[in-house]
Amino acid sequence: MPHLKLSSITPDPNWPNYGYAIPDYLHEIRRERTVELFAEGFRFDDLMRWRAHAYWVGKRFVGTFATPALIAIAPAVPRNQAGFLIPIKMH
Repeated sequence: MPHLKLSSITPDPNWPNYGYAIPDYLHEIRRERTVELFAEGFRFDDLMRWRAHAYWVGKRFVGTFATPALIAIAPAVPRNQAGFLIPIKMH
């Protein structure tokens, strides 16, 4: 992994809205943490630690795209109309 150069960070219009302003380098650090720890169960803890409630309150998360292999393994897992798994059951 190359060293992070603050002068080379390009702002991304798709960076998440955490509900408060943060500098570009912090967006990049958080993005990298999200990528490195993918599927290790830390995402919700990070969002809580960062007080990023605006990012997730009132929104419904979806899982990965339901490929035929995943459907074969877990045919009962609900999917949305776009074909993504719905990991959290809403009552």
